[in-house]
Amino acid sequence: MASRSHPFHNVQGRSRRSTTPSSSSYVSPDTSPVRNLAPPDLAPPGSLGLDANPGPLVHQTPPHLHFRPLSTPIHQPAPHPPSTLLSNHPPRSFPPSRPPPPPRRYAPPPGPPPSAFPQPTYVPVVPPAPAGIDPALWACNQALVLSLLPAIQAIQYTPPLPYAPSLPYAPPLPYAPPLPKEGDAKAPTAFTGEDHTKLRDFLFECGLIFNMKPHTYSTEQQRVLYAIQHLDGMAKRHFRRYIELGSTDPKVTRWASFVQELETVFGDFDLRGKASDKLLHLKMKDTGRLHRYTVRFKEAADDLSWPDSVLRQLYYNGLPDRVKNVWSKSDPPSTLDELIHQAQCADNRY
Repeated sequence: MASRSHPFHNVQGRSRRSTTPSSSSYVSPDTSPVRNLAPPDLAPPGSLGLDANPGPLVHQTPPHLHFRPLSTPIHQPAPHPPSTLLSNHPPRSFPPSRPPPPPRRYAPPPGPPPSAFPQPTYVPVVPPAPAGIDPALWACNQALVLSLLPAIQAIQYTPPLPYAPSLPYAPPLPYAPPLPKEGDAKAPTAFTGEDHTKLRDFLFECGLIFNMKPHTYSTEQQRVLYAIQHLDGMAKRHFRRYIELGSTDPKVTRWASFVQELETVFGDFDLRGKASDKLLHLKMKDTGRLHRYTVRFKEAADDLSWPDSVLRQLYYNGLPDRVKNVWSKSDPPSTLDELIHQAQCADNRY
């Protein structure tokens, strides 16, 4: 079987054969029929409006395809070192990266604030009354809602207050414990000024209230005003003129001056004389009780400034014989308090 030669070999064979001149295919340039032919007549370039010596070609882009060049150059990432790339793969290309744009600051547009523009009015549609509800009652409720809509639409956003600079730092105040709870006190019996013997009881009751409520009546003027409030009759009328005129007289601003004024006007003028007469003539009956005699004796002794020895002797003289028999075999005590104590013990055994 004859083997067929590859076309490539034939081509190569032909190419090798064509390089060798032969008598049938080679034409000498001297004997070529087109050697002495003149070139064809062509129109001169100037007659066609063309430049005879054209310059270099310039690529011109249509106007609608003009692009503004980027103001910021594109930063290409640095290529990886050759050692990190695989020999069988091309280097990886990364998308171009740009620096982050600067932050935009919002600037309000010129003109009136948004609140100055008229707000759209919403006109609701009254739905029909649901089943089972009185239509008249439903209509009244819807009318009430519609009457409140203008007031609700009139409410606008209240802008925040302008920024106020912070105050300088002030150290915190020291901790103050709460005040103790004050007890309840009974109001004093009103003093009218008719009976001077009740003045002492009135001042005593006021003193109790001031001791029970020291925080409520912490100033002398508060105490004076409280006492005047519980006066009655001519005693209140005596101090009324000071209060009405807004006087700052010590009689209505100082407690000691107020008490002195009461004792001067409504007190007993001969208090010491009456107290001394009472001590000299005070006696205890055989059927009487010792505690009553002791209270009356001390009440008169408080208005005097007599020494303790005189008061002890006067107290002993006013005791009945059934109590004095306790000291029949011994001398009585040398102090008034001890004499009262032993006398009370003897009266309890009686």
